[in-house]
Amino acid sequence: MPSLQRPSITLNISPTITKPTIEHRVLIIGEVGDNSTVETDTVIKDIQIKDIDIFGKDSQLYYAIEKFKSINKLNILDVLPIVKGSSKSTSDITITGTATKNNKLSFTLNNNFVEVVINNSDNDITIATNLEIALNSNNYFTDVFTISRTDNKVTLESKQSTSTLNNHLPVITLKYMDNGIRSDITRFNGGSSNTLPDNYLFNKLDERYNSIIYDYSLGLNVVRFYLEGEFNKLNKINDGVGFTTIRNSLTNFKSIVNEQNYKTQVIFGNLFEMEYNVSSLVATAEIVAIRALRLTDKANIFKYVSQNVETFGGISLASLPYFNTPLSFPKPKGCIDEEDLINLINIGASIWVNNGTTVLSEVVTTYKKNNLGDEDKSFKYLNYVDTLSVIREYLTISLRKRYSQTRLTDGNLIPNKSITNKGAIKASIIKYLNELADLALVRKGLDKFISDNLIIEEDLESGTITFNCKVPIVVQLRTIQGNLIEVLEIESSI
Repeated sequence: MPSLQRPSITLNISPTITKPTIEHRVLIIGEVGDNSTVETDTVIKDIQIKDIDIFGKDSQLYYAIEKFKSINKLNILDVLPIVKGSSKSTSDITITGTATKNNKLSFTLNNNFVEVVINNSDNDITIATNLEIALNSNNYFTDVFTISRTDNKVTLESKQSTSTLNNHLPVITLKYMDNGIRSDITRFNGGSSNTLPDNYLFNKLDERYNSIIYDYSLGLNVVRFYLEGEFNKLNKINDGVGFTTIRNSLTNFKSIVNEQNYKTQVIFGNLFEMEYNVSSLVATAEIVAIRALRLTDKANIFKYVSQNVETFGGISLASLPYFNTPLSFPKPKGCIDEEDLINLINIGASIWVNNGTTVLSEVVTTYKKNNLGDEDKSFKYLNYVDTLSVIREYLTISLRKRYSQTRLTDGNLIPNKSITNKGAIKASIIKYLNELADLALVRKGLDKFISDNLIIEEDLESGTITFNCKVPIVVQLRTIQGNLIEVLEIESSI
């Protein structure tokens, strides 16, 4: 029987007010192998490492996914498999001479290697035969290549029909160089990939991708055409950045990148003059896997930062420099000079360098000029794009949550009513920018500058608030300059 109790008490439990969290989702686009069992041209969401055989072990897509997952098990990785190309890529290794002493030959490709023992007096056909046997005894090489020999020449032909391996160069090293043996190697060539229309990605993607990995064999237009169109969507956050790696000479690479001018495009170069022995698609996957971890809340990034004050990921890492991020790539054959490196950065090209270990250099977009053709550094560095993107998303989520069901007035606020005016909204925006300042994304202590440069207008008829705000973002320390003045004698002040 109900009883009348006084005072009547009702306590509603409300959810905790939390700061926005931002998910980092990644898409990889690549050609399937000749023995793939997957349907192409349809996105496979949240791929798991146990399922990647469906793409074919002969495909670089398989190894790129494997590399990403070995580094990053936190972020969702979706895959868009595309149809294989029409011809395969080949490389020839020709051995000449007769060994004058015992030796050892190492053959390396894409960070996989075999060794061949050379005995004194072994001729070129014997050594080539033993190299063929060693390659056919290695799972990676037999999964990816058909290996054959004609006399003293060993040929590797990709099982996958694709241009992905074009320009890759196997490396042969001998323990002793002066023993009568010579090796001549050709770069992989002859592979071809299918051309995709510029609008290929439209109507195929229904998720927001912060990063898209793709191979240069697909061309540069498909991904950037999609992402540039998504950068400032009406009432929607859908921007991201596309990443690819080009393997070519310094001259050709500069020519390709110089023609590009996009804030959503990052192009890495594995230059012939440097020659890192790593697959282009796998290299790109490694870099993006690390980037995604950096921007993911509470991800352990201890291995990828040089200072131990920020060893866990989150949106604050958007402003932390990418340069000096360690990579697993082996030591290169050569190097370029500082002048060439600076020139590459200026035209919007990114590379990695070896300073004892392989690390990222500056990571820049190809954006150089605005719509008027004037030089513009607004989106030059990937850090700038990341920082601005995070700030925008943080403000969008915060404002949408705070004002999800609110009245608008040009008068005073009313206690205990969900109502706002432009003054209150201005205060909210400044509050959120201060929160972002605590995350080292907006420069701290500039409240007056932000307030003076935050202009808000209201339209009561349509219920619209419009604001323009200058946001002073945190930048990266890139250069320290100074003068050291020699002093031989110090005068006493006594």
